[in-house]
This record gives sequence, C-alpha cells and structure tokens, in this order.
Amino acid sequence: MLLLLLFVSGVTAYLDDVVDYRDYTVVSTVATTAGQLSALHQLYLDDVSYRADFFNEPAMVGEKVFLGLPKSQVERVAQLLRTVGAVLTEENVDLQKSIEDEIDSNPPQFSRGLQSRSFAFNQYHRYTEIETYLRQVALENPKLVRKSIIGHTYENREIIALKIGTGETDKPVIMIDAGIHAREWIAPATALYIINQLVTNYGTDTLITKLVDSYDWYVIPVVNPDGYSYTWTLNRNWRKNRSRPAPFSGCYGVDPNRNFALGFAGASTSKNPCSDLYPGPSPFSEAEARAMKGLTEKNAKRIRAGLTLHSFGQMWMNPWGYIRQKPDNYDTLLKASRKAVAALKSVHGTTFKVGSIFEVIYPTGGGSIDWQHSIANNTSYFYAVELRPNQGTLNGFQLSNKQILPVGEETWKAISTLVNDIL
Repeated sequence: MLLLLLFVSGVTAYLDDVVDYRDYTVVSTVATTAGQLSALHQLYLDDVSYRADFFNEPAMVGEKVFLGLPKSQVERVAQLLRTVGAVLTEENVDLQKSIEDEIDSNPPQFSRGLQSRSFAFNQYHRYTEIETYLRQVALENPKLVRKSIIGHTYENREIIALKIGTGETDKPVIMIDAGIHAREWIAPATALYIINQLVTNYGTDTLITKLVDSYDWYVIPVVNPDGYSYTWTLNRNWRKNRSRPAPFSGCYGVDPNRNFALGFAGASTSKNPCSDLYPGPSPFSEAEARAMKGLTEKNAKRIRAGLTLHSFGQMWMNPWGYIRQKPDNYDTLLKASRKAVAALKSVHGTTFKVGSIFEVIYPTGGGSIDWQHSIANNTSYFYAVELRPNQGTLNGFQLSNKQILPVGEETWKAISTLVNDIL
C-alpha cells in the first residue's frame, strides 16, 4: 500500500502533482520470528518517518511482505531490519510502468446515453463512468432499482447507494459497500458485478429472484469517490479520502475505515495526518463515514447482513477488529462464513481464511464493520471481505483485468449462498 508517498504527501498531496514511481524500489522481506514481525508492524505504523509503503500488512510469521520505498530509503530500512535479523530483498519490478500499463488497458468505455447492458464488467472504470452506469440502471429499472445520494464528499462528489428490491413493504436488508479505500479497484468492480447480477437476472434466475423478493439490497459501489478518482489521475496508490489537510500538516486525507466510533484512534492507526492510517480528528468527522452511518442507522433494525469489500488477501472476516474478544454470535458468524467460502472455492478453487478481523489480519480500531455490528441486532451477519489476490502477492492492488469477472463470480456465489442460508 503505497503510503510512503504520504511523506512526499506533504508536497504531493498539497500541490496535487502526479506521483511518479520511477524513483521507487519494490522490496520484500519475511519475518521468521515474532520479534521480526513486531519490528515490521512498527515500521508499518511509522510509515511517514520511513516513507515505507506496505503492499500487504505484516500479519503473520513466515509470510512474505512487500514494500515500496524511494531508492534513497532502501538502505535505511534494510539497516533497521538487519538489527532484528531480517533481510530485505529488492524485487525486479517497474512500478511506474505497471501503473501506466494498467491505465492504458482500462480506457474510458461508458458514457451518458448508453444502455446499462453496454457497461463492460471485465474492466475497471473511472468514477464518472460508474456514476453514469448507476444512474442509467436505475432509470431503466424503476420498479426494481432506486438510486439515492447518501452523502457528499469534501470535493462534492455524490456518494451513491442503489436500493434493489420489490414492493413497498420493509424487508430484511442486505448491505454491501466497496471502495472505502481508494486504491482497491477490484472492490468497486465486484460490487458493480453484484448489482448487474441482481438486476439483469431478476425474474429469470430462480435463486436471484427469490433473494430480491426476500430482501432489500443496498449496494454502495464506491464509498470514497474522491480518493478513488484521485487514484486514476494523480496517485494510483492513494488509500485515504481527500479531505482538508489537518492544521500545519499540508497532508490531505483521512482513512475513512478508521473513522468510525468503535475503537476510534486505537490499533493500526496513526496520529500523524500524513500517515495512511490517520483516523481523522474525531469519529465520523469524514463525509464517507457519516454517509455509511446514516444508512446503517436508518436500517439498523432490519439489517440481516452487511459486507464491506476490500482488497487484498483472500480473507472473510467477522468482528471484532478493535479487541480480541469475540461478539456474542461469533460461532454463528463463523459457521456461516465457512459455508460462504466453501461456496466461493467451488467456483474457481480460490481459498479464503476465516475468523475475526483481530485474529486473521491484525487489530484494527475504528473500522466500519465493527461499528455497524455494534448497533445492529444480535442476529445480523457482518463481514469484512478481502478479495483476491492472496496476501503474498506483489502489489495486489493492481489486479489484472482478466481476474475481474472470476472475482465477481466467486464473490457472488459466496454472498448468495450466505444470504440464502440465513433467510
């Protein structure tokens, strides 16, 4: 996750220069002891001082961790890791070229006036295209789809939710959100795939018809449109939103997925506004978190399941993240997640880890799923889903277009299995 830029971010984020990665080196290391893992995790939390950007979090002993570093910082970080016996290896990767190739392989494709069926689900899309698609699919299916604006960002973009359902009766709710972290492009692409499955197959596919008749589906494909748009134009590896710089920092942005109230400013956060892990000045200070808060509170008594889609790591995780303690319905959540990932594996053979956020990945304060689970009824099913690729993949945020549809297929299989089982 390229936050090293956030050191430069005092310049980069403030001046809105295009971030060029030609001066960056991709390195890797493997923690073989608990002490080495602790040192890596501290480096992860102290990203600004070392200008170290982790492509995957240091979560467990024996797992390869990839970092992006300015060339001027490689020896400094290597020396730090040598003090605990860890070895830093340079990878043969041209990060800038991979970003340019990715943008080139995803040209603008969808515009106003086109029918929603012409939207290409096998490529990534700019936010303006996504907005147009969401508007169009609602216009074409007025009895099934309703578009609503649940908030406006710092840069005044609309945060859009689609409600997919039949009839006027209040039904149990399924909430799916994606794109709260800007650079995780596969998450919005997967949410869009799910919308298409629900809308185009209603009335012809028996299971989908049953699920749409039984639930109100709320899908928010891009919770953080400012950050997502920024990844297309100025910094592909931006993670946060684009809110006003904290006083005297010159650094834009807050991590919206650290801005929720439960465990706020706790584990895996930083007080430094230039850090990728900055949770903001106070809970719900950010438009993105407030938008999700409003939608969740409005439907709290009806929410049957909520899923937030991220990348990457192939993990299907339930609360809690902010503490080791398990929620009261942990056994029920775990049983359902095991069935979901078994269904997912049946599609393309992809394997997922299951368990609590705290144990599967790392302790995390201020996350959306923890807070949502805390205000919903005790029979609700909430999960944070880290999509493909697996944790040991080099720069997994740049997932190939060839994997977009397979990820959508397997994720939909898992979600449809879950929500059908809990009817």
